[in-house]
Amino acid sequence: MASSGSAFAAPASPQGDYTISTFAADNIAGCGTDFDASPTCYFNVDSLTNDDAFVYAGYQNTGAADGSSGSSIIAKYARSGGAPLKFSATLPGKTDGLSFNPFTRRSFISPETVPQASDATRNATRNAW
Repeated sequence: MASSGSAFAAPASPQGDYTISTFAADNIAGCGTDFDASPTCYFNVDSLTNDDAFVYAGYQNTGAADGSSGSSIIAKYARSGGAPLKFSATLPGKTDGLSFNPFTRRSFISPETVPQASDATRNATRNAW
């Protein structure tokens, strides 16, 4: 089947007084050839969660869901946006399903979202802050 034009749909247009902007941008400028997550190499944002003061973005990079390869990192942002304020330690695998527990003040990945995540990934994410 022949196609003309772009294969991607145009971005959504906001209605009314709303605007659309990028909150948590990728940064691949400092990535090495392995694309391991670090404060200078973070991309493939998946989950965003927040507490009363900050927004947390889980960057999966090329991490495997079961933690067998690759790595992820969590960035902490001011609610107003801007550059990340802080990064977690590098986490094994991916941080899919990132959430924040307001009672323990800890981030976690949901076992329902990533049932195959390793215990190492779960524990590292839980202790990110």
